[in-house]
Amino acid sequence: MDLTKSDKMRGEVEEKLGSIERAILDFKESTNFREKAYECLRQLIVTGNCVFYIGDNGNCKLYTLNQYVIQRDPEGNLLDLIICEKIHPEGIQDKELREEIKAIAVPDSLDDSIELYTRVYREDGKWYYYQECEDQPVGEAEGTYEDEEMPFIVPRLIAVPNEDYGGSFIGEHLGDLEMLDNLSKVIEEYSIVASRIIYLVDQASGVDIKLLEQADSGAVLEGRADGVSVLQLQKHLDMQIIGQHLPVLEQRLMKIFLLTEVIQRNQDRVTAEEVRTMVQALEASQGGAYSSLSKGWQLPDCNRYYYLLKRNKQVPELPKGVLKPKVSTGLEALGRGNDLDKLMTLLNVAVQAQQAPQELNKSDFFRRVSTALGIDSKGLIKTEAEMAQEMQQMASLQALNGALPGVATELTKQQGTQQIQE
Repeated sequence: MDLTKSDKMRGEVEEKLGSIERAILDFKESTNFREKAYECLRQLIVTGNCVFYIGDNGNCKLYTLNQYVIQRDPEGNLLDLIICEKIHPEGIQDKELREEIKAIAVPDSLDDSIELYTRVYREDGKWYYYQECEDQPVGEAEGTYEDEEMPFIVPRLIAVPNEDYGGSFIGEHLGDLEMLDNLSKVIEEYSIVASRIIYLVDQASGVDIKLLEQADSGAVLEGRADGVSVLQLQKHLDMQIIGQHLPVLEQRLMKIFLLTEVIQRNQDRVTAEEVRTMVQALEASQGGAYSSLSKGWQLPDCNRYYYLLKRNKQVPELPKGVLKPKVSTGLEALGRGNDLDKLMTLLNVAVQAQQAPQELNKSDFFRRVSTALGIDSKGLIKTEAEMAQEMQQMASLQALNGALPGVATELTKQQGTQQIQE
């Protein structure tokens, strides 16, 4: 919903929201978020699943696929999560929990570990959690989380219908990866065998084999040259077929993994529009992954960090239902620089439109251009009523200036000062 009904205050409202956004980003930079987010993305690409935990201090922890089990509803929403941590009691940050676990089980050495189980499940619109060690409850008897407080985020890269776990990016292209690996091994083995130099000597050639083995470069030996040959594999044509197929596989995988080497042609001159078009085509191929991550990871992550800052009184708490975070993905997520580029493009179009013929409805044209660029034109482009009012005021001032020259100039200054104050 809108924070204000006045379009003229839109810039001020966006500035305040921008300050909240910067506070969240600054807080995340002071934690280990980037490090763990990188590990999370690697897990999602390879296995398609992981658990991302955001603690009360903002620091993150990652659980891999062999550390947890989950259950989802048919729509893919998380219902139940059980995590098994193999840790030493000294590695637990919570002092009370650490001492409680020590009273239950103490490993013989630092190399040994104990199993700490954490369960989080949803019931009656809330999240409940508890922990166990050696089949005994530890920590709080049972705590609860609201949706925005939920520290456990369970993203999956590719949602599989009616499945608790997601598919991986590697799994979808496993055939090409295995083929590339197998062919590379064949060429490697062939290169090792082909690098061996083995001589075949005809007994009737008169060449002494021992002298041939010990001969240095440039040495002179007796015998017939046609009686000595080098063993050849005679597999050159077969290896050529493999060598021709390998670059095709590599190029295909480079496109799949969006490597920059395939974004532009290997030419002296490549236009910016060509690069932009190819980037958009590559981005479109990953639209499903963007959508899945935005809902399953980025949005809960944003809500969690916003809750932590609200709890610490580092950002203002807005009325419930007023602020609704929206995750931008792909090229839309390039930040404020991308917004500035769109505004400058609209400005350049507006300057060029001044030379357009009179038959063109410029107001409607500007609104269509802003819509095509993804810019909200409210408060930015004047309406026809506002334009008519300004023209009427201008005509009135010109008429007044003809009758009373000094008065019209003074009124114009006062109106300008009033607009600045507003």
